[in-house]
Amino acid sequence: MYSGDYRISLDDRGRMRIPSKLREKLGKDLVMSAGTDGCAFLMNESDLETLIGPVTRSVKLSEHDKMNMLRKFYASVYTLTEDNQGRFVLPAKLKSYMKASKGLVFVGTLDRIEVWAEEIYDERFDTSVEDINSVVDMLGI
Repeated sequence: MYSGDYRISLDDRGRMRIPSKLREKLGKDLVMSAGTDGCAFLMNESDLETLIGPVTRSVKLSEHDKMNMLRKFYASVYTLTEDNQGRFVLPAKLKSYMKASKGLVFVGTLDRIEVWAEEIYDERFDTSVEDINSVVDMLGI
């Protein structure tokens, strides 16, 4: 399970360090893809297979629709390679998709990690007491 939010900065070459608490849980074989609403998804290959597996086995989709969906999705999936200093390059296509400049926010969302451009995350998501109370109420906690 991934949870919490973590802020980091890209260096001048577009490299990032994945926050250590998330990095430990992710393990090896990391991938990043375009996500929903302008974020990127970060997960390991096993999590990716778990996420996509049900779609590939769906009887509701025609083979044509499955292939189109898989092409579109996997065209945005990138394998991340760690350098000797524990950094990963944010793929340029994803950086552009996310509209990221310098700051990133990593957000744990149970089965994956969302990576947001800091400016967009701050504009879209209110973390005031009232907002958190509203979420807790919706969850029935």
